[in-house]
Amino acid sequence: MKEPTKERYTKIISDGQKEPSVMKRSKAKMWIKIIVLIIFTSLFTHSLYIDLQKGYINYQVISFAFIPSIIIGLWLRKLVPLQVHKKFSHITFSFDKIYFVIILLLYITKKVCQIMDIQHIIGDISMVIIIGLMLGRVIGLFIRLKRIRIQHLN
Repeated sequence: MKEPTKERYTKIISDGQKEPSVMKRSKAKMWIKIIVLIIFTSLFTHSLYIDLQKGYINYQVISFAFIPSIIIGLWLRKLVPLQVHKKFSHITFSFDKIYFVIILLLYITKKVCQIMDIQHIIGDISMVIIIGLMLGRVIGLFIRLKRIRIQHLN
Protein backbone atom coordinates (compact mmCIF):
# COMPACT_ATOMS: atom_id res chain seq x y z
CA MET A 1 0.00 0.00 0.00
CA LYS A 2 1.35 3.41 -0.92
CA GLU A 3 0.87 6.46 1.25
CA PRO A 4 0.62 9.98 -0.15
CA THR A 5 3.66 12.22 0.14
CA LYS A 6 4.40 15.84 -0.66
CA GLU A 7 7.52 15.05 -2.65
CA ARG A 8 6.92 14.11 -6.25
CA TYR A 9 9.80 11.62 -6.49
CA THR A 10 9.28 9.85 -3.17
CA LYS A 11 7.14 6.73 -2.78
CA ILE A 12 6.09 5.48 0.64
CA ILE A 13 5.75 1.70 0.74
CA SER A 14 4.07 0.41 3.90
CA ASP A 15 3.85 -3.31 3.27
CA GLY A 16 3.62 -5.97 0.57
CA GLN A 17 7.27 -5.68 -0.42
CA LYS A 18 10.25 -7.86 0.43
CA GLU A 19 13.21 -6.31 2.20
CA PRO A 20 15.48 -4.38 -0.21
CA SER A 21 19.00 -5.70 -0.76
CA VAL A 22 21.88 -4.00 1.01
CA MET A 23 23.18 -2.39 -2.20
CA LYS A 24 19.81 -0.74 -2.91
CA ARG A 25 19.59 0.93 0.51
CA SER A 26 20.39 4.60 0.86
CA LYS A 27 23.47 4.17 3.09
CA ALA A 28 25.23 1.87 0.61
CA LYS A 29 24.31 4.06 -2.36
CA MET A 30 25.47 7.21 -0.59
CA TRP A 31 28.86 5.60 0.12
CA ILE A 32 29.13 4.66 -3.55
CA LYS A 33 28.27 8.25 -4.56
CA ILE A 34 30.87 9.62 -2.14
CA ILE A 35 33.58 7.28 -3.47
CA VAL A 36 32.75 8.23 -7.08
CA LEU A 37 32.85 11.92 -6.08
CA ILE A 38 36.28 11.46 -4.48
CA ILE A 39 37.64 9.65 -7.56
CA PHE A 40 36.31 12.24 -10.02
CA THR A 41 37.45 15.12 -7.83
CA SER A 42 40.98 13.77 -7.47
CA LEU A 43 41.34 13.10 -11.21
CA PHE A 44 39.82 16.40 -12.28
CA THR A 45 41.67 18.44 -9.65
CA HIS A 46 44.98 17.12 -10.90
CA SER A 47 44.05 18.06 -14.47
CA LEU A 48 42.80 21.50 -13.36
CA TYR A 49 46.00 22.11 -11.42
CA ILE A 50 48.07 21.43 -14.54
CA ASP A 51 45.89 23.79 -16.61
CA LEU A 52 46.11 26.45 -13.88
CA GLN A 53 49.90 26.20 -14.00
CA LYS A 54 49.89 26.54 -17.81
CA GLY A 55 47.55 29.54 -17.62
CA TYR A 56 44.65 27.98 -19.56
CA ILE A 57 42.19 28.81 -16.77
CA ASN A 58 42.17 30.96 -13.62
CA TYR A 59 40.53 30.75 -10.21
CA GLN A 60 37.84 33.31 -11.05
CA VAL A 61 36.55 31.23 -13.96
CA ILE A 62 36.60 28.13 -11.75
CA SER A 63 34.56 29.87 -9.03
CA PHE A 64 32.07 31.28 -11.55
CA ALA A 65 31.43 27.74 -12.83
CA PHE A 66 31.67 25.92 -9.49
CA ILE A 67 29.28 27.91 -7.29
CA PRO A 68 26.25 27.81 -9.64
CA SER A 69 26.83 24.11 -10.34
CA ILE A 70 26.69 23.32 -6.61
CA ILE A 71 23.35 25.15 -6.41
CA ILE A 72 22.04 23.24 -9.45
CA GLY A 73 23.31 20.00 -7.88
CA LEU A 74 21.38 20.80 -4.69
CA TRP A 75 18.25 21.28 -6.80
CA LEU A 76 18.86 18.02 -8.71
CA ARG A 77 18.49 16.07 -5.45
CA LYS A 78 14.74 16.59 -5.79
CA LEU A 79 14.70 14.52 -8.99
CA VAL A 80 16.25 11.40 -7.44
CA PRO A 81 13.51 8.75 -7.15
CA LEU A 82 13.39 7.43 -3.57
CA GLN A 83 11.30 4.69 -2.02
CA VAL A 84 10.65 4.60 1.71
CA HIS A 85 10.15 1.05 3.03
CA LYS A 86 8.45 1.70 6.37
CA LYS A 87 8.21 -1.97 7.29
CA PHE A 88 11.99 -2.40 7.13
CA SER A 89 12.99 1.20 7.98
CA HIS A 90 14.98 1.60 4.77
CA ILE A 91 15.12 4.14 1.98
CA THR A 92 16.14 2.98 -1.49
CA PHE A 93 17.22 4.91 -4.59
CA SER A 94 16.25 4.39 -8.19
CA PHE A 95 18.46 5.24 -11.15
CA ASP A 96 18.43 8.99 -11.88
CA LYS A 97 18.45 9.30 -15.68
CA ILE A 98 18.52 13.12 -15.85
CA TYR A 99 21.63 13.41 -13.69
CA PHE A 100 23.34 10.58 -15.58
CA VAL A 101 22.73 12.24 -18.97
CA ILE A 102 24.00 15.63 -17.72
CA ILE A 103 27.21 14.14 -16.30
CA LEU A 104 27.73 11.98 -19.41
CA LEU A 105 27.33 14.96 -21.77
CA LEU A 106 29.72 17.08 -19.72
CA TYR A 107 32.28 14.29 -19.63
CA ILE A 108 32.01 13.75 -23.40
CA THR A 109 32.49 17.51 -23.90
CA LYS A 110 35.61 17.39 -21.74
CA LYS A 111 37.00 14.40 -23.64
CA VAL A 112 36.29 15.89 -27.08
CA CYS A 113 38.08 19.10 -26.07
CA GLN A 114 41.00 17.08 -24.74
CA ILE A 115 41.30 14.81 -27.81
CA MET A 116 40.94 17.63 -30.34
CA ASP A 117 43.28 19.83 -28.27
CA ILE A 118 40.88 22.77 -28.54
CA GLN A 119 39.78 25.29 -25.99
CA HIS A 120 41.19 23.89 -22.76
CA ILE A 121 38.91 26.28 -20.90
CA ILE A 122 35.75 24.48 -22.15
CA GLY A 123 37.07 21.12 -20.94
CA ASP A 124 38.15 22.65 -17.64
CA ILE A 125 34.79 24.30 -17.08
CA SER A 126 33.08 20.97 -17.85
CA MET A 127 35.20 19.31 -15.15
CA VAL A 128 34.41 22.03 -12.63
CA ILE A 129 30.68 21.77 -13.37
CA ILE A 130 30.76 17.97 -12.99
CA ILE A 131 32.47 18.25 -9.60
CA GLY A 132 30.03 20.97 -8.49
CA LEU A 133 26.97 19.01 -9.60
CA MET A 134 28.19 15.85 -7.90
CA LEU A 135 29.07 17.67 -4.67
CA GLY A 136 25.80 19.61 -4.58
CA ARG A 137 23.78 16.48 -5.27
CA VAL A 138 25.51 14.44 -2.56
CA ILE A 139 25.00 17.23 -0.01
CA GLY A 140 21.40 17.65 -1.14
CA LEU A 141 20.71 13.92 -0.89
CA PHE A 142 22.06 13.85 2.67
CA ILE A 143 19.66 16.67 3.57
CA ARG A 144 16.72 15.04 1.76
CA LEU A 145 17.37 11.60 3.31
CA LYS A 146 17.64 13.11 6.78
CA ARG A 147 14.34 14.93 6.30
CA ILE A 148 12.59 11.80 4.99
CA ARG A 149 13.98 9.65 7.82
CA ILE A 150 12.68 12.10 10.41
CA GLN A 151 9.30 12.42 8.69
CA HIS A 152 8.57 8.77 7.87
CA LEU A 153 10.86 6.40 9.77
CA ASN A 154 10.91 7.79 13.32
